[in-house]
Amino acid sequence: MDLLTTLHDTAQRKGAAILYHALTADSCGQIIILKPCGEKTIRVSFSKPETCRTAFKQALELVCALN
Repeated sequence: MDLLTTLHDTAQRKGAAILYHALTADSCGQIIILKPCGEKTIRVSFSKPETCRTAFKQALELVCALN
């Protein structure tokens, strides 16, 4: 299973949604983790495409820590 699939599956089990903002090969982006009803919003930002994988790993750790 790849990192993206793991992130989505874990988020789904935790009742969270994953959104992406400005995820392109040549710009910065954000991975946004949303819990229902505005309970919690977590943003993981990255500034270069090569830091994208690290950002996804960080997002997965944060999703795993959700109650």
